Amino acid sequence: MSKAKKVASIAFTGAAAAVATGAGMGVGAGPAFASGGTWHITPGGHYTATNVSPAILNANGISLTCPVNAATASGSLSGDGRTGTTVQLGTITNAQFGTAASPCSLLGFGVVAHLHKATTLSATGYAAPVTTGRIGDGATSAISASVSGVNGFDCHMEIRGGSLPGSFNNSSHNLTINPSHASQLAITSIAPSKSCLGLFGAGEPAWFAAKYNTNPQQTITDP
Repeated sequence: MSKAKKVASIAFTGAAAAVATGAGMGVGAGPAFASGGTWHITPGGHYTATNVSPAILNANGISLTCPVNAATASGSLSGDGRTGTTVQLGTITNAQFGTAASPCSLLGFGVVAHLHKATTLSATGYAAPVTTGRIGDGATSAISASVSGVNGFDCHMEIRGGSLPGSFNNSSHNLTINPSHASQLAITSIAPSKSCLGLFGAGEPAWFAAKYNTNPQQTITDP
């Protein structure tokens, strides 16, 4: 197995952390204005989300891809009626990247990843039709995920991060997680017995980009 291929599998760990991420709201594209009104979510409640464009992770300058429909997430949106400029509108309770049978990959070599614990979806601004905010609060609901190699990859890594930036668009009902070097993701540990060829070390940063569509389709406003 080549080092480049192994690196790709290892690097995807950040993607797992990130998407955890992935399904409801984040900080990002378009103008953002501070909100002080009442937030409305329709229909709200339980949602699922699936990536509608490739999910891309970059670590150490190496990008790898989780193909369309390979990354999923679920949670709830329960912030209808809340007020304020920074408001928690929901949670992501589960996030999965690939399966052993259909893994996320680079150059045909795969990994699977998952979120360890629930994380928050918070809004910080609204400029129709886009809500801006973040995934994770940097504290109790910080992003926590792991990645494991499949099909012969001898690697296991843990990823942690404070928050991820993105945006939610009411027209497309999509959450976009924007690539950002300030996204606060980092490799925190590598299993001694599954050292990932020694290509990465604790503390190395990663960033993630993806787009998810929600089901049922959600609309979030702050008029």
